[in-house]
Amino acid sequence: MHNNYWRDAEDDENLICRSVSVDGRIHVGLYRVLFGWRVRGGWVKNKLSVELDWCCGDDHRTIIIGYKLMLAVLQAAITREDPFWMVPQCSEIKPFNRDTRFFVQLLNQAEHDILEQLQELELPDFSELNDRANKQFQITSGEVS
Repeated sequence: MHNNYWRDAEDDENLICRSVSVDGRIHVGLYRVLFGWRVRGGWVKNKLSVELDWCCGDDHRTIIIGYKLMLAVLQAAITREDPFWMVPQCSEIKPFNRDTRFFVQLLNQAEHDILEQLQELELPDFSELNDRANKQFQITSGEVS
């Protein structure tokens, strides 16, 4: 468990390194794309779409920052009926940390004490992330026997 608001969850067919809110409504995870990684957030009940999709490129540090920042931003909004309302969906400049306006907007919305609590949270290194993403691809494409 990351803190009192987020718990670890199994990888699914779309996201790896998933975190699910303790109320079970929303999840955050990583998604590999051709040129790097995205941090995505959405409703647990709707696995086929996401509400937030932040490009992190291929920099491990940016992935970690994006992941922690998404958890903190959503934590600040979790009591709303729609915690994704008013949260920026994606940046205009990729990766997201190069989009100053977007990044500042996220920092202003983040629950800063949650960011401090998440300091201890670590994500797997690139090798493990890629292994998990490859396994995920094999499962969703039917290649695993």
